[in-house]
Amino acid sequence: MILPLPSPPWYQPFDGRPFKLSLATRPLELVDWIEIDTATPDQLRLRRQLLETERQRCFVALPGSEEPAQELLEMLAKHLAELFPGWFTLVADRLHDHLTDTVHDLARADEHPLATSARLVGEDLCLMRPDPAGYRLDAAVVCFPSRWRVWEKLGATLREIHAPVPYYDPQVAEPSDRLLEALKVEKPVWRLNWSLHDSDVLFQPTAHPPLNPALGPDNALASLWLRVERQTLRRLPRTGWVLFTIRTHLRRLDEVCTTADIAGQLAATLRGLPPETRAYKSYGPILAPLLAALDRRSKAGEDS
Repeated sequence: MILPLPSPPWYQPFDGRPFKLSLATRPLELVDWIEIDTATPDQLRLRRQLLETERQRCFVALPGSEEPAQELLEMLAKHLAELFPGWFTLVADRLHDHLTDTVHDLARADEHPLATSARLVGEDLCLMRPDPAGYRLDAAVVCFPSRWRVWEKLGATLREIHAPVPYYDPQVAEPSDRLLEALKVEKPVWRLNWSLHDSDVLFQPTAHPPLNPALGPDNALASLWLRVERQTLRRLPRTGWVLFTIRTHLRRLDEVCTTADIAGQLAATLRGLPPETRAYKSYGPILAPLLAALDRRSKAGEDS
């Protein structure tokens, strides 16, 4: 019997404090490495579809990435079978995913091991290779990109990948490099990233398209989505490469800002964004109507 799935976790990524780009990493318990919840089956089906229809835009790999990818595949299969025995069964080289009733051949020779791993979990997977110039992205499956193109980042260092991000280089480039250098096998970490979208489509590789300007205070909260990425960093014990995972959670803003306090916190956070960050995230067309909607909800809560 397949066990019932829990509801997806929800993370509150803003608190109203002034904006500051930071790593804000936290220790990660290995039992919490991979998330399995009611959103997982649909995400698994979508990931497998995208790997067939959009493969060149989802999957990239350089020669030499096969060994760490195989190490990851073995780790993932063992982790899923041991931590979630009600949903995954591992027998020899075959992993049965009971969530979608799919059997995966872990020893298949016609596919890169990272692509096989990407069919098992809802997380996007990025493998970073140690290099004197900094950790480089040598293989990745990114089915749920948030306005970036993974194929343009292949082979790039962490700094090169984040070059377009305002304040990255002066504020977090060195701490990020140090974090990856010091990352211990037995001490993975996690963090959150978030953005606003005008669609709940998960596959969004287009680089920062203009957001829908047809918004007003009456429909802004029902037309915009908060996209939260739960990101983990874990060093692979055998090869020493670093795995970066991204699990995407989406919730419409009117379902996020359910209290005056939350609405006020988001408004304060948005007002505190530097102009460069607002421009980078293409918030210009939506900011005024969204802030008006948030202020209205915050004020209504205070008056009630």
